[in-house]
Amino acid sequence: MDGSKPVTDWPDRPLTEAEAADLLDDEVRAVHLMDHDGAVRKGVDADAADVIELVLELEEAYRTYSYAASPDEGDASWLDYGRESKAGEAGETVRRTLESYRVLAGEPEGE
Repeated sequence: MDGSKPVTDWPDRPLTEAEAADLLDDEVRAVHLMDHDGAVRKGVDADAADVIELVLELEEAYRTYSYAASPDEGDASWLDYGRESKAGEAGETVRRTLESYRVLAGEPEGE
């Protein structure tokens, strides 16, 4: 993934699980969540139930998002890390990473 860009049409706060599940649509086949520990959550002022990192699984690709504090500004915001094809090494790397995530909604490929 080549850097990140701000997500301007999401809330300026962590998502709820219901909001994250609502990202499931005709294009998104599954929503995967990372359950971070308290130390990570404290850095962005997030409660235990707040969603601060997720991967949207599409038919041909993955999209990764995180709610993170800017090292320069300190304010947290949602970042889009772009689209990774499911094919090849990049897709395999994301699939291995998703082993530590949980599926919130949808039907991931291969399950």
